[in-house]
Amino acid sequence: MKITDKEIEKQLQIIWPKLELDKNIWLADSEYWMPKRKDVEELLKASWVDKKKYIQSTWDCDNYALYLMAECHYLVAGLVWSELIKKEDALPWAFGECWGYFNVNWNEIVRKHAINIVLTEDDGILLIEPQTDEIWIPERKKDSIHYVRM
Repeated sequence: MKITDKEIEKQLQIIWPKLELDKNIWLADSEYWMPKRKDVEELLKASWVDKKKYIQSTWDCDNYALYLMAECHYLVAGLVWSELIKKEDALPWAFGECWGYFNVNWNEIVRKHAINIVLTEDDGILLIEPQTDEIWIPERKKDSIHYVRM
Protein backbone atom coordinates (compact mmCIF):
# COMPACT_ATOMS: atom_id res chain seq x y z
CA MET A 1 0.00 0.00 0.00
CA LYS A 2 1.34 3.45 -0.95
CA ILE A 3 1.92 6.19 1.61
CA THR A 4 3.13 9.77 1.10
CA ASP A 5 5.76 11.63 3.08
CA LYS A 6 3.03 13.82 4.63
CA GLU A 7 1.06 10.73 5.70
CA ILE A 8 4.21 9.26 7.26
CA GLU A 9 4.71 12.49 9.22
CA LYS A 10 1.11 12.32 10.52
CA GLN A 11 1.49 8.66 11.54
CA LEU A 12 4.73 9.39 13.41
CA GLN A 13 3.19 12.41 15.15
CA ILE A 14 0.40 10.27 16.62
CA ILE A 15 3.02 8.64 18.86
CA TRP A 16 5.70 11.35 18.87
CA PRO A 17 3.95 14.75 18.48
CA LYS A 18 7.19 16.77 18.50
CA LEU A 19 8.54 15.19 15.31
CA GLU A 20 8.32 17.45 12.25
CA LEU A 21 9.10 16.93 8.57
CA ASP A 22 12.43 18.54 7.54
CA LYS A 23 13.38 19.17 11.20
CA ASN A 24 13.76 15.76 12.79
CA ILE A 25 11.98 13.66 10.15
CA TRP A 26 14.04 13.38 6.96
CA LEU A 27 12.33 11.57 4.10
CA ALA A 28 14.24 11.25 0.83
CA ASP A 29 11.20 10.43 -1.29
CA SER A 30 7.64 11.71 -1.61
CA GLU A 31 6.02 8.25 -1.83
CA TYR A 32 6.78 4.95 -0.11
CA TRP A 33 5.44 1.41 0.03
CA MET A 34 4.11 -0.01 3.30
CA PRO A 35 5.12 -3.68 3.38
CA LYS A 36 3.30 -6.35 5.34
CA ARG A 37 4.88 -7.46 8.62
CA LYS A 38 5.62 -10.92 7.17
CA ASP A 39 7.70 -9.25 4.42
CA VAL A 40 9.69 -7.37 7.06
CA GLU A 41 10.24 -10.63 8.96
CA GLU A 42 11.45 -12.28 5.72
CA LEU A 43 13.90 -9.42 5.16
CA LEU A 44 15.24 -9.85 8.69
CA LYS A 45 15.63 -13.62 8.24
CA ALA A 46 17.63 -13.13 5.06
CA SER A 47 19.69 -10.21 6.37
CA TRP A 48 23.37 -10.52 7.22
CA VAL A 49 23.39 -7.37 9.39
CA ASP A 50 22.48 -8.95 12.76
CA LYS A 51 25.09 -11.68 12.24
CA LYS A 52 28.03 -9.29 12.48
CA LYS A 53 29.84 -8.99 15.80
CA TYR A 54 29.43 -5.72 17.72
CA ILE A 55 32.58 -3.54 17.83
CA GLN A 56 32.29 -0.49 20.08
CA SER A 57 32.40 2.78 18.11
CA THR A 58 33.31 0.94 14.88
CA TRP A 59 30.38 -1.41 14.30
CA ASP A 60 27.74 -0.39 16.79
CA CYS A 61 24.07 0.62 16.87
CA ASP A 62 24.23 3.30 14.17
CA ASN A 63 26.04 0.97 11.77
CA TYR A 64 23.56 -1.84 12.32
CA ALA A 65 20.61 0.53 11.69
CA LEU A 66 22.22 2.16 8.64
CA TYR A 67 23.12 -1.11 6.96
CA LEU A 68 19.74 -2.73 7.61
CA MET A 69 18.04 0.30 6.05
CA ALA A 70 20.41 0.13 3.08
CA GLU A 71 19.83 -3.61 2.70
CA CYS A 72 16.07 -3.01 2.61
CA HIS A 73 16.39 -0.42 -0.17
CA TYR A 74 18.86 -2.64 -2.04
CA LEU A 75 16.26 -5.44 -1.95
CA VAL A 76 13.68 -3.27 -3.74
CA ALA A 77 16.26 -2.08 -6.29
CA GLY A 78 17.24 -5.71 -6.88
CA LEU A 79 13.66 -6.52 -7.87
CA VAL A 80 13.88 -3.82 -10.55
CA TRP A 81 17.38 -4.83 -11.72
CA SER A 82 16.27 -8.45 -12.07
CA GLU A 83 13.13 -7.25 -13.90
CA LEU A 84 10.75 -8.85 -11.38
CA ILE A 85 8.97 -5.50 -11.12
CA LYS A 86 8.90 -2.53 -13.46
CA LYS A 87 10.90 0.56 -12.55
CA GLU A 88 7.76 2.72 -12.63
CA ASP A 89 6.06 0.37 -10.12
CA ALA A 90 8.94 0.35 -7.64
CA LEU A 91 8.67 2.38 -4.45
CA PRO A 92 11.07 2.36 -1.51
CA TRP A 93 9.70 0.70 1.59
CA ALA A 94 8.64 3.02 4.42
CA PHE A 95 11.70 1.73 6.27
CA GLY A 96 14.35 3.83 7.91
CA GLU A 97 16.54 4.43 10.88
CA CYS A 98 15.69 6.35 14.02
CA TRP A 99 17.51 7.69 17.05
CA GLY A 100 16.26 8.10 20.55
CA TYR A 101 15.75 6.40 23.88
CA PHE A 102 14.40 2.88 23.67
CA ASN A 103 13.40 0.17 26.11
CA VAL A 104 15.43 -2.65 24.60
CA ASN A 105 16.19 -6.02 26.18
CA TRP A 106 19.25 -4.84 28.06
CA ASN A 107 17.31 -3.97 31.26
CA GLU A 108 17.84 -0.25 30.86
CA ILE A 109 16.93 2.54 28.52
CA VAL A 110 19.86 3.10 26.20
CA ARG A 111 20.90 6.68 25.49
CA LYS A 112 21.52 7.79 21.93
CA HIS A 113 20.56 4.44 20.52
CA ALA A 114 19.89 3.89 16.81
CA ILE A 115 17.37 1.32 15.62
CA ASN A 116 15.11 0.84 12.60
CA ILE A 117 11.53 1.86 11.99
CA VAL A 118 9.02 0.63 9.43
CA LEU A 119 5.43 1.56 8.63
CA THR A 120 3.58 -1.61 7.72
CA GLU A 121 0.25 -2.11 5.99
CA ASP A 122 -1.09 -4.51 8.60
CA ASP A 123 0.61 -3.63 11.92
CA GLY A 124 1.26 0.11 11.56
CA ILE A 125 4.52 1.47 12.95
CA LEU A 126 7.03 -1.09 14.12
CA LEU A 127 10.46 -0.65 15.67
CA ILE A 128 13.30 -3.09 14.99
CA GLU A 129 16.46 -3.70 16.97
CA PRO A 130 18.81 -4.50 14.06
CA GLN A 131 21.35 -6.23 16.31
CA THR A 132 18.84 -8.92 17.34
CA ASP A 133 15.96 -8.60 14.83
CA GLU A 134 13.52 -7.99 17.70
CA ILE A 135 10.34 -6.27 16.42
CA TRP A 136 7.90 -4.37 18.63
CA ILE A 137 5.05 -1.89 18.50
CA PRO A 138 6.26 1.45 19.90
CA GLU A 139 4.92 2.97 23.09
CA ARG A 140 5.26 6.69 23.72
CA LYS A 141 6.39 6.25 27.34
CA LYS A 142 8.97 3.55 26.56
CA ASP A 143 10.24 4.54 23.11
CA SER A 144 11.23 8.16 22.70
CA ILE A 145 12.25 9.00 19.13
CA HIS A 146 14.08 12.24 18.35
CA TYR A 147 15.11 11.65 14.71
CA VAL A 148 13.82 9.58 11.79
CA ARG A 149 15.39 9.15 8.34
CA MET A 150 14.02 7.18 5.40
